Amino acid sequence: MTTPQPRIDQTAVASTVMAVVGAVAWPLVGGWAALLAATVSLALGFVALSRIKRDGLTGRWVAIVGIGFGVMIYAIFMVVIALDLIDPIELHP
Repeated sequence: MTTPQPRIDQTAVASTVMAVVGAVAWPLVGGWAALLAATVSLALGFVALSRIKRDGLTGRWVAIVGIGFGVMIYAIFMVVIALDLIDPIELHP
């Protein structure tokens, strides 16, 4: 008889999915949707890491990937804002 494998924490999966949704939504909907998804991704990732440590579930790397993607979305957003402040695009001639 084999012992059951610990199951993956679904919060970690949700964190990664939200980060991917944010990256896909940015060009389609706008930056606000990406920031919202990145914020949710970061929150879920940190909650998942806490639950994984406490309950002995698997999925640590999945949570870390979700956190990493969320941080990258924030970093890219800040670079875009900084570039716009440095060299704004003139909309009116």
